[in-house]
Amino acid sequence: MKEKTETWNKVLVVTLRILVGAVFLFSGFVKAIDPWGSFYKFSEYLSAVSLPGLEWFALFAAFAVAALEMVLGMCVLLGAFRRGSVVLLLAMMLVMLPLTFYLAVTDLVPDCGCFGDAVHLSNWATFGKNLVITAALVWLLIYNKCVPCVMGPAVHWIIAFFTLMSALAIAYVGYFKQPLIDFRPYKVGVSLIGNSNHVSDSDFVFIYEKDGEEREFAIDEVPDDADGWTYVRRKNVNQTNVVAQEGVRPIAVMDENGDDVTSEVFSSDAPNVLLLLFPDVKNVSISYTYVVNQLADMAKKEGSPAYGITSGTDEEIALWNDISMAAYPMLTADDSEIKMMARGNPAVVYIRDGRILWKRALGSIAPESVDSLRSDKLEDIDTDFDSNRILKWVFSSLFVALVVLFVINRTHRMVWFIGGKFRKKNGNPESGEDAESQAENSTSEATEETVS
Repeated sequence: MKEKTETWNKVLVVTLRILVGAVFLFSGFVKAIDPWGSFYKFSEYLSAVSLPGLEWFALFAAFAVAALEMVLGMCVLLGAFRRGSVVLLLAMMLVMLPLTFYLAVTDLVPDCGCFGDAVHLSNWATFGKNLVITAALVWLLIYNKCVPCVMGPAVHWIIAFFTLMSALAIAYVGYFKQPLIDFRPYKVGVSLIGNSNHVSDSDFVFIYEKDGEEREFAIDEVPDDADGWTYVRRKNVNQTNVVAQEGVRPIAVMDENGDDVTSEVFSSDAPNVLLLLFPDVKNVSISYTYVVNQLADMAKKEGSPAYGITSGTDEEIALWNDISMAAYPMLTADDSEIKMMARGNPAVVYIRDGRILWKRALGSIAPESVDSLRSDKLEDIDTDFDSNRILKWVFSSLFVALVVLFVINRTHRMVWFIGGKFRKKNGNPESGEDAESQAENSTSEATEETVS
């Protein structure tokens, strides 16, 4: 009976390793894919707990949490650092459990962002998920050592290192270019012109300012200017109205007078458009102005209009126009819609024949690459970015590295096993395999106790 119980427990431990490891691997992966999205979400968290202005910490957390989740997920999955990896994940959950419970009760942030834009969970579903994961980790903390590791303790740090490098490579591309997988509606190739799903005023709340205070109003509650309220911007509160029958609706944009010019910007009469997106125009480096103006000039030469789009105030727009000497009109749009269309501050989106041909964070477009384009065609800007090829290279490299590491680390076990079978066949039942296995487990436990 005891042996059956032990066998059942080992099966449960292996199952929990696979499930918990896979969850954290996936969670870390989707965060690494889109570090900008994680940065925005952590910024929302900081604002929700009255700690705004810590952008540097939000950016650090975007990279650190993605890498940590991928590394610890791989370690749990393979049984590396059997105690240390579980302890670290439990420490993480002890932070996330009360935080997600608080968000579930208050609903200050509508989506936790645990799985980026790949999977959206309600706050209560997120809290329930964290409860289950915490229970699984507690079980692993008690019984994880009853199942040997896939590889010996001497190479556990190499497993972590390989996974860390893969996570950082994915995050680097996602931050400085664009996410390798786009989970948002505005993917490369989708149509922005000719669809049947358009935004209406009821999809927005309108933000006005009075005596330093900002307040949101519905379309039928907009205050009169005579009451001292000044229009600031509008905010989309119906993101689900993005997907259309034949593509996606374009983001709603307004000119300097507050008039909706969406149909003019995204028009079948001018199907080629260059969009220069400035989610946070006040913090855009002046060093970008040369490339921005060069791209706008290229658009003008090929007969395509160029527009700057931001959620900034009139003062911020005026300052940008002054320092950049912008020769393109600056339009305004909802902050969340700008960030949803492309990542980066600023970002560039080129629309050809009504469809998104490419999009890039401006920092990934070197000035010399723009100067070297002989054809002066905007479509040639993005010829070096193949997201599928990069993803295949990263994962194939990680897989091959782990397989080679396994073969090198476990060759002696295979020799012991084959030798034991040979000795048993020749009348010597003691193969030495059990003694070698026990010695390795003892070494593994001693090593992990030191790490923990």
